[in-house]
Amino acid sequence: MTMKSISDYVHWKANTPAQQQKPFHAACYAPFVSILFDTKGYVRSCCQSLTHSIGNITKQSLKEIWRGEVNQWMRRRMMADDLPEGCATCKWDIERGNFAQVFAGQFDHFSVAAEQPDWPINMWFLLSNSCNLECVQCYGELSSSIRKNRDRLPPLRGVYHDAFFEELREFLPHLKLALFLGGEAFLARENYRIWDMMIDDNLRTSSHIVTNGTIFNERVKRVVSSLPCSVSISLDGATQQTVESIRRNSRFEDTMINIKKFQEHATVGLSFCLMPQNQHEFADFLFLAEQLGCDASANTVFHPAQYSLCALPTDELARVVKAWENRSPEVLQRLQVDRHRELWACELSRLQHWVECPEGPPTGMYLTGISPRMDLGLGSRTAPIVVDHPSAVSVGKRIASETRGVDELGEAARLGVAREVLAKWSGHIRMDQAVLDEHDVVSCDGGVFGGLESGIVNGRPLSVLLMLLRERYGEDVSILSEECTSAEMDRTMEFTNLREEKTQLRWKVLSPADRASRTKRFLLAVRDHTG
Repeated sequence: MTMKSISDYVHWKANTPAQQQKPFHAACYAPFVSILFDTKGYVRSCCQSLTHSIGNITKQSLKEIWRGEVNQWMRRRMMADDLPEGCATCKWDIERGNFAQVFAGQFDHFSVAAEQPDWPINMWFLLSNSCNLECVQCYGELSSSIRKNRDRLPPLRGVYHDAFFEELREFLPHLKLALFLGGEAFLARENYRIWDMMIDDNLRTSSHIVTNGTIFNERVKRVVSSLPCSVSISLDGATQQTVESIRRNSRFEDTMINIKKFQEHATVGLSFCLMPQNQHEFADFLFLAEQLGCDASANTVFHPAQYSLCALPTDELARVVKAWENRSPEVLQRLQVDRHRELWACELSRLQHWVECPEGPPTGMYLTGISPRMDLGLGSRTAPIVVDHPSAVSVGKRIASETRGVDELGEAARLGVAREVLAKWSGHIRMDQAVLDEHDVVSCDGGVFGGLESGIVNGRPLSVLLMLLRERYGEDVSILSEECTSAEMDRTMEFTNLREEKTQLRWKVLSPADRASRTKRFLLAVRDHTG
């Protein structure tokens, strides 16, 4: 497979009607129009930007975040056709030529007024993990029930207080679209505060609410009957057995009843997380959606791997594709809605592509924003490139002063400088070291790497190593700083581990002195429990 570039994607979408109407060019318009709030107060440009936040509402005001240096940096990167590392989900699709499925395309349809807009026109609210279900593919940060019963952890601390909502009120009139996610959207008290403001201020902002469909009461009825709403009900199957086995604690019959209730007040769609456990019912799900008069949509599941079609062995996935291909003529004939025919064809095409180009899911991006086959910004560049990420300006300046001139040093000297910098940062003389070959397969020089035994690390692709580090250090990660030159990448990340303790990892990836070689040195240091 020939890997595609961002330039290929930009050239492709330059001919789309939405792009041609824009006053200026950008690879993605999310930082110009959109903002997302997550359960811990981190603010991002979209729901796919898993590792790069543009701020945190516990430390900054909304205006400081929206108009701040980090968001301006994101916009500059987008206008230069240089997707930041947090955009690895879109990069993964771009590299594989799945241009029509790149999530960034969703933002092409928003009108963009200026390169530095005063207000966002699209907001995603993921303010709470309150949820009454324990879906098998979900996790505790998005379900309070999973966090309590499966993870056995205390509840997440609420971070959205009066000051946030008071400032948010000034933003709401400028919105064209507000999206409410979860958790279960209708169990989040924070969402009701926003809906009440919108209703009281007589705002007619289009609202899209993602729900599990288990709750319909007078309070819910007031929201969906008072605001211009569309409701997306997650179903993940077409039969009681499949739905209830995946969406644990739900009752299929009750959800069917509530779909009818929602339809009396709002436009209703049904969504399907496509997984090995339910792929055999996707066609029947589309038939059910049409029978109920609902639009249908599908979500790609990458993690956990046991719930990802992309992670199946190639022969197993090929059997799935063959079954779909055999049924495809019947499905396309029975479906009445063109969009549903397109959805079936699109998902079949995606599965066929995975069989032809088996690489497994992009596990690494969930830890660091690095997709499995990403160059890491090293080895192929002839001129130094500095990533001016401003989220930790003082740290970035210190790193720059310590590493200045390393391009001119020999490989042994560069390795020594890198080790000295990491030792000073972590307070430990010893640090872990590995080698990445031309395919980013890891070989560990010592007994452990990041607390993982060398027997676990050796021979694994970088993507798996990063997934293992994520599992060891925790799910919640933010990138504090990064620098990338032709000689090395330097990145510092902070994790909140399962005991709610802060841990920082810092690594340096050194390019080879011989540019013909693709082997890289990977140094990692840990600074525990930073408070």
